[in-house]
Amino acid sequence: MTMAPSRLTPFENAIVVDRLVPHSVEAEEAVLGSMLIDAEALDAVSEVVDPADFYIVKHRWIFEAMQALRERAEPIDFVTVTHEIETRGQMDEAGGPAFVSHLINVVPTAIHAVGYAKIVQRAAVRRRLLDLASQAAQAGYDEEGEIDFEALQARLDALRHEAAPGAARMLTAHDILTTDWPEPVWVIPNYLPAGLTFLGGKQKVGKSWLMMQIACAKATGGRAFNLKIEQGPVLYLALEDSERRLRNRMRKQQWPTKAPVDFITMATFDRNIGNLANGGTFRIGRLVETRGYQLVVIDTFSKAVGMYMKASEQNDASIVTRAIASLQSIALQKDIAVVFLDHHSKATKTDGGDPVNDVIGSVAKGGVADTMWGLYRERGRLGAALQIVGRDIDGDLNLMLTFDKDLGIWQYEGDGSELRMTQRREEILEALGKLKRGMLQAVCDLIGQPKSNTHSRLQELVSSGLVRKIEEGNNVFYEIQDE
Repeated sequence: MTMAPSRLTPFENAIVVDRLVPHSVEAEEAVLGSMLIDAEALDAVSEVVDPADFYIVKHRWIFEAMQALRERAEPIDFVTVTHEIETRGQMDEAGGPAFVSHLINVVPTAIHAVGYAKIVQRAAVRRRLLDLASQAAQAGYDEEGEIDFEALQARLDALRHEAAPGAARMLTAHDILTTDWPEPVWVIPNYLPAGLTFLGGKQKVGKSWLMMQIACAKATGGRAFNLKIEQGPVLYLALEDSERRLRNRMRKQQWPTKAPVDFITMATFDRNIGNLANGGTFRIGRLVETRGYQLVVIDTFSKAVGMYMKASEQNDASIVTRAIASLQSIALQKDIAVVFLDHHSKATKTDGGDPVNDVIGSVAKGGVADTMWGLYRERGRLGAALQIVGRDIDGDLNLMLTFDKDLGIWQYEGDGSELRMTQRREEILEALGKLKRGMLQAVCDLIGQPKSNTHSRLQELVSSGLVRKIEEGNNVFYEIQDE
């Protein structure tokens, strides 16, 4: 007897479907109830599950509402969650306040929140596996189409990683190698990328002058370091300057009156922004969202956190990270640059150093930041070195700048490594001209530089034929080579 052709779908031909789709209503409710009991459980739970992992749609909505409240640094409880869901127009379909109240009564404690979350996550992985099997079955039944084995394998690999005990969400090698990742967005090409940046320097070295100059260039589509900048609006938190001082500096730098730059001074910072570690970063993010700022300058870090953190807390890596990590996330998501001005420690050398380690306070700053700038200026000199390191920076950069007192701006002089080497060589030649003939220590005393560096530069000058080296017994003398 001939059997009639099956009318089952390809998925039903391949998979036994007389079972419920994997999910656990109880575990999903327990996760949500745990977070309503203890809002601190949200961070740990979010490391395990995403909103899409919830099978029941209203559970997904409630989880999203909780995440939104946390992002705004608002409390998470029955009242706030109910209000957030109502604001989103989901209250009736989510079961009303009675359902939110029911969730609180589901579990007696939040201690097992992560355990419940893992049950939800495992069920989500199984649902995705069934979906992948369905796609594979459909591809097998499609006699006209080509089977994309690589894509199917990549999805299977991703599920394998996701299902591994304690595994974080991962990208596969296939994802990374085959995705057309966008190039970094630059506020200043090659020097200031989107993300979080710290500009450090000693007090009165000219950090604010430099960033005001860059802010004006960004707002007007001008130039910085001889490079053309794409025009865009700027937010400048001038927390160390009065309105009158800002006006004087802007006039000196010849700002146009219609430059699209908004300023917030210390007088209004507390009311408009507040504690960065407790909602302040969200308020900055909201300003970026509504006003479209492409550059945000916070001058300075110590002023922004000083009224909210004790001095000891500014050295606490966990507290500092909490204050700045959200800003970094906003900057990267929105492709904007957020720049903190900060102070260098007293031990920092004025002729150059390490932009990461020279910033005063917690090492978390350098750990979180995407780019670090260090402005180094020797006493009595108008010139300075701007050293730049970063994740998107090609090598360590060293720019030489000269301060123009008349205009209040930094002029770009060129590559710092080459110019500084030339300057040091000229100092040595000038010292030998005075000494006529001198030993290493005498040269060092005249130019005020360490022996090791001076010895290396003297050997370079000898090799280039500008200086003659004379050995007399155990003594070594140097003199300018006659033409």
